[in-house]
Amino acid sequence: MSYIWQCRDWPHFIYDRERVNLALNRYDSEKSFADRVFSLFSEESRQRFQVEAFSEETLCSSRIEGLELNADSVYSSFSKRFDVDYSGKGLKDPYSAAVSEVVLDAVLDHSPMDKERICSWNRKLLEDPNHRRQMHISSIGLYRTGPVYVMSGNAFKGEVPVYEGVPADQVETEMEKLMAWINADNEKSPVVKSAIASFWFVSIHPFGDGNGRISRAIADYLLSKDESNSTFKYFSMSKALEGNRNLYYGYLKLLQSQSVSMDITKWILWYLDTATFAILEATSEFERTIRLTQTMSSKMFIELNGRQNNMVYRMLSGGFFGKLTAEKYRKIEKCESATATRDLSDLVRRGILIKSESGGRSTSYHMNQDLELFV
Repeated sequence: MSYIWQCRDWPHFIYDRERVNLALNRYDSEKSFADRVFSLFSEESRQRFQVEAFSEETLCSSRIEGLELNADSVYSSFSKRFDVDYSGKGLKDPYSAAVSEVVLDAVLDHSPMDKERICSWNRKLLEDPNHRRQMHISSIGLYRTGPVYVMSGNAFKGEVPVYEGVPADQVETEMEKLMAWINADNEKSPVVKSAIASFWFVSIHPFGDGNGRISRAIADYLLSKDESNSTFKYFSMSKALEGNRNLYYGYLKLLQSQSVSMDITKWILWYLDTATFAILEATSEFERTIRLTQTMSSKMFIELNGRQNNMVYRMLSGGFFGKLTAEKYRKIEKCESATATRDLSDLVRRGILIKSESGGRSTSYHMNQDLELFV
């Protein structure tokens, strides 16, 4: 087999600027509109969007690789970081929290990229006693010293290699070139630069595992450095990639498994389309929240007290996780148990909440689905 790093011009990637600029114009247009819609929200609402986006980014980036994190622990980690009230169980899963730190570091720390940082991300991604692809401890957080292969297939039909990373003795040099390019002032468009950098990194494949997730963290790092790109903080690129996982791997395989061209136009165009879709999804959520605010202004909700309004808004907007119980209501709304029970009973009487059939401490409440149709 032949690979892109065997090209004579490696690693000098090229692309059709005219075609890419057309796709980039659409991306910029949708981003500009999303920014304007987002500006309508309060600081508290923006923080909630941010927690949601970063949590989705963390969960989906791992899910692309077939790894499931503890969602409650991930949401809890970001909620604490951005000082947003969290209504989940707040279960502590050290591994999920550590993976969340990789995304936080990528999007909040804009200091230059270097080997130490990349290797620390790899350690956080792989140092887990229950890691389903546990590597030898000595190889975690270090560039690999042997070959690495990207496999395709499954346990039933068998797996076959579809790509091999650059030779191990070249990894150090190739990574130095990549990081110098990442830190330099070259590509004008951050989203195009993130597309190239993520492709470049995963083509080097410097680690024995975790390369895909780190490539997406590098993309997040570059997107977040764009001061004009406020929208990035409220959409998840990995969520959009996960929804197109087959195409994601398909384009990587198409361009990596050849040694005749450094043209990655197809990859960048697809990446831009995926980023645009992610922004459209975020805009749709913004508009849904505006409709929710309008719904909450109707007569049914105006008569509610502040505690009830707050809880109903949380549940309709997706800001509440798990089952609602009287104990959770009491803690979130900081009220007495009797007050919590009275508020919940009133919401049931008004047809806003539905009470579970189970009684006692296991009693829980969920939103009337007819109301959810309006938002």
